[in-house]
Amino acid sequence: MKEERANFDQDCLRSPVGSEDPELSDLPVFTPLHVLVVDDAPGNRAFAVSLLEHRGHRCRLAENGSQAVEMFRQAEFDAVMMDLEMPDMDGITATEAIRALPRGVDVPIVAMTTHTNPADRQRCWAAGMTEFVAKPFSARDMVIILERAVARVRLARVSRLLHVLPESRSMSAAISPSGAAVINLGIALARLGNDQQLLRDMAGFYIEDVPQLLGELRTALETGDAELATRSAHSLKGLSSNFEAHVAITAAHAVENAARSGDLARAAAGVDELDAEVGRVVQALKSEVLGH
Repeated sequence: MKEERANFDQDCLRSPVGSEDPELSDLPVFTPLHVLVVDDAPGNRAFAVSLLEHRGHRCRLAENGSQAVEMFRQAEFDAVMMDLEMPDMDGITATEAIRALPRGVDVPIVAMTTHTNPADRQRCWAAGMTEFVAKPFSARDMVIILERAVARVRLARVSRLLHVLPESRSMSAAISPSGAAVINLGIALARLGNDQQLLRDMAGFYIEDVPQLLGELRTALETGDAELATRSAHSLKGLSSNFEAHVAITAAHAVENAARSGDLARAAAGVDELDAEVGRVVQALKSEVLGH
């Protein structure tokens, strides 16, 4: 492990992020972030700082989990990049400690790890981690995953702040087989303070996340993982609620409840309907929000 880490450090140091890095040149400008980078390997920290500062972000560095928790107590951070295997306190334990702090409830925590099998991801999710960057990582992967995680948390905060709903209006032109509108853009837009760009961003996240969540749900049901199935269906329900997609919400809720009760056969029986309904939401968002 030490030799593997040393080799990775050297690879990072031989490949600094330059000002003309083609991997990053086409990415949109992102609001500068204050990022806590936690890794016991100096080369990994140097790579992350070079990359994130090139993107306009500010970094503070911690060499282990206990140091990271103490730094998080003393300062505000927009995100945390967390290595898993460290002396003194590992990344899982540090994440659990940060989540227990008032400012750590929803801060994005991105795992940096060579371990990407389902069991390792489950451990990270259970501890409260938000995303994963697999080592060895590319500059583009790290930037996109970190900034996407921050964007999603900010969108969720806005959605919670603007949760008082007006009367239903601007119903979707798309109609589900039940006769109900697929989405309600009037309510969705009002929640976002009539910010059209934010609505487009949320639509993009929905379209990107739905296939992955459906895949996780089907895999969980096939392998008998009731906890993952419940969480995946719950996430689909939450995402659909951003657009008042009531038919999709109902379908996701039914699968979630069945999985939570341990009735995976009933949950599996509802997946095709859920797949069809969120597919209608995706098509409505593409045509009515993104103009595809």
